[in-house]
Amino acid sequence: MSLSYEYDPWTGSPKFTISVSDLLRGIFRPQELDRAEEFINVRSLMTSERGKLARLAMGYYAPRLDGVNLRHDLWDTNIIALDSWMVDDNPIDLFSPADRLKLTMRGPKKGFYAPFYAQDYFPWKGKYSVTLSEMNKRIGEKYEIPEELKPVLKNWPTYELVGFQSGERLELTCERGQYFEYVDTCELLFYEFAMAVQVNFLKKSKSPKAEKMKDSSLPVRNKVDILDFDNRSVGIGINTLLLVRSIDNIWQFYVHRRPAGAIMEAANTIHVVPAGTFQPRRNMPENPDRDFDIYRNVLREFGEEMLGKEEWQQVKTAVADIVDDPIIAPFHELFESGAARVFFLGFGLDPLTTKAEFITAMVLNEMNYYESFGRLLRFTHNWEGDFAPRLFDEDNVLEFVKYVKMLPAGAACLHLAWQCRDFLKESIL
Repeated sequence: MSLSYEYDPWTGSPKFTISVSDLLRGIFRPQELDRAEEFINVRSLMTSERGKLARLAMGYYAPRLDGVNLRHDLWDTNIIALDSWMVDDNPIDLFSPADRLKLTMRGPKKGFYAPFYAQDYFPWKGKYSVTLSEMNKRIGEKYEIPEELKPVLKNWPTYELVGFQSGERLELTCERGQYFEYVDTCELLFYEFAMAVQVNFLKKSKSPKAEKMKDSSLPVRNKVDILDFDNRSVGIGINTLLLVRSIDNIWQFYVHRRPAGAIMEAANTIHVVPAGTFQPRRNMPENPDRDFDIYRNVLREFGEEMLGKEEWQQVKTAVADIVDDPIIAPFHELFESGAARVFFLGFGLDPLTTKAEFITAMVLNEMNYYESFGRLLRFTHNWEGDFAPRLFDEDNVLEFVKYVKMLPAGAACLHLAWQCRDFLKESIL
């Protein structure tokens, strides 16, 4: 049997591997095998070569965005952004953003996305989310896979971006949606792109080239104006570069290695931390909705990924305000006093998923924390992968920005934070 565990020297933990042939044997009917193998091969390409696929997608969009007022210095980070989407020259304090940043909730839900549901790409007829769920179920029935290594795929509520206006302040218009709506639109675009590369280039032993990507191979993507946020379920990622001034006056940032098997999005990549999907913690919306707040979302991801708050990974019917949690409250006090800061730098689009990626930076001073609470900062690793500190200097920033496995949103965080590094450092002096 080809089911095995390998030691991963980066994380110091086992890595789950399984061969395509072993996956196919015994979990598919004969008439499903060809399409199932294609599906698994495309999914493998998505996790193993995401960085190269992102660069290809940027090349695909380059002629299609000719004449658009792009933020060109972000192009090499593999993020598509307009100048009007960025505020990195004057970052917005997320603790009190009312005068410069406004979130507005729209309703009711816009509903059906016609271009996305007419495709028949998968081993079973149905949407992308249905195929992924069925695949996980069949594999789970055949193999005893540890719970922490099973891909996370739950149809929890999310916030979606549907509009943007700039002027005296930025206004982001959102609506509540469901995660599978995002999977069946934005993640489907990623799958379609990877499949086109697999079928038109790799299976023919050809080197993929962006200028040779045919619109006929990308029928869904070709119908979608990615600068129109109202034509698909535009999920929102909030990506935060954590900058820490240590007690011995050394500035560090944190990077996160995301595993290949246990997460749905951006598997097998390097990213900034904390980061996650902008979503409520409640199934039923409150009025007002306390979770509809970028600052609180950053705190939640910080708690989950850096402080070990596992229970926050579950959506519930009713929960207390996150700032009252005993683990988060000390950090909230620092933000409230200005001894720590969290800033919004802008947003862009991932070229593969077309997901909206909010770019933020959190700045902590370990001395401020120590003087307030009598202890040093201590972070805890989480099930979504290992993280590690790196010196916040030009060599390290450039190394990770250019690293092929760096997630575009993470590269953009580093790029923008380095550009305004003096502002960020001085914000907590």
